[in-house]
Amino acid sequence: MAMKRLILGVLILGAVSCSNKSTAPTGTANIAGTWTGPLTFTVPPVQGVTFTLTVILVQSGSAVTGTWNAAADATNVISGTVTGTLSGIMLDGTLTDSAPCSTVVATFSTIAGTTSMTWTSASGFTGGGVDCLGATSSGFSAHLTKL
Repeated sequence: MAMKRLILGVLILGAVSCSNKSTAPTGTANIAGTWTGPLTFTVPPVQGVTFTLTVILVQSGSAVTGTWNAAADATNVISGTVTGTLSGIMLDGTLTDSAPCSTVVATFSTIAGTTSMTWTSASGFTGGGVDCLGATSSGFSAHLTKL
């Protein structure tokens, strides 16, 4: 009888240990959709103006593309395209400015959430001339929430 209980106990312990699953995230996060939030520059391109960033992302596996628009009002608008690579929950990407300056580029890195994420760039936008965003801004952060 003791041997049966021992075997039964080992089987129960084995079943319990096999049913424990890791709670760590696996796979690639789904970040497709529309995101919006405040865009803060270390050195603002327009002093005293707060920009709202809206990003529309399309995702195919780990590849992320889309468009972005940062607006403070009708005259202070910058926009462009987004490209990036999602590895698990890490998103590394590039924002390319298409208006007013098509040569201005910023890289960013973030932990991609399914409802919120913060894009940060220490170097900010680079390239462009005196009248372009890259000449007047440095780092930025954007706290985005999925709509």
